[in-house]
Amino acid sequence: MSEHLRDVRLHKEKPITTHFDSSHCDDNMYFSVLETLYIAGRQERVIREALWIKRLKTMKPFGCNVKDSVFQSATLIDSI
Repeated sequence: MSEHLRDVRLHKEKPITTHFDSSHCDDNMYFSVLETLYIAGRQERVIREALWIKRLKTMKPFGCNVKDSVFQSATLIDSI
C-alpha cells in the first residue's frame, strides 16, 4: 500500500496516479484489509489479488486496475 501512496505523491505514470491526480489528492486515499493471508508464496498472493480485483470489479473500465502480471493468474479463478 505504501507503494501506491508513494506513486501518487511522486506523480509516477501509473493508473492509480492518473485517478488521484484527476479527482483526488493523496489525503483521500484509504486502505482496508479484505483478507489476511498466512502464506509465504508470491503466487498464492497474486492469485488472491486477482480474485479480489475480479470480485470487486476494480479492473478498467470500472476501476484503476489494468492488465498486468496479476491477471495472468485470473484464468485460474474464472470458475470462482
